[in-house]
Amino acid sequence: MLSVSAQVSIRRPLAEVQEQFGDVGYHERNGHHRGVSFHVMSETAQSCRYTQALRVGPLQLRQDFELDKTVPGHQVNTLVSGPLSPGAITFDVVSDGDNGASVTATLCSTRPGLTQLAAPLLRRPLRRALIKALQEDRDDLESGLYASRPRSG
Repeated sequence: MLSVSAQVSIRRPLAEVQEQFGDVGYHERNGHHRGVSFHVMSETAQSCRYTQALRVGPLQLRQDFELDKTVPGHQVNTLVSGPLSPGAITFDVVSDGDNGASVTATLCSTRPGLTQLAAPLLRRPLRRALIKALQEDRDDLESGLYASRPRSG
């Protein structure tokens, strides 16, 4: 199995951090993750189906996900198709005292074959990409951009 994790502390209210991590449409419109693009295919209050394209070193990974939004502090982005499927990216967003939230992101893939054989080579660049993405979310949230975004509805 291929598995990598990273953690970041974010100085924003817990509910705001949980909401931003589950707001794929915001990530698609904002584009604050360099080298990553999102495209929402369908969304309800409980789930979001989307495509993510990501560059990891010399590789371009295009994958389809389904985000389960039913548990705000435990968001599971199931890899539906793509080079690392089956698998998931999970975000656990918990209180970090009065100052904000702690986010732990875990990427795992149980895909047999080449992905498992290449796991030792993939771990380092995938972990770097995960750390970079968490830092970009932290910078976005701490800048106040997410809190000040136009609300729909």
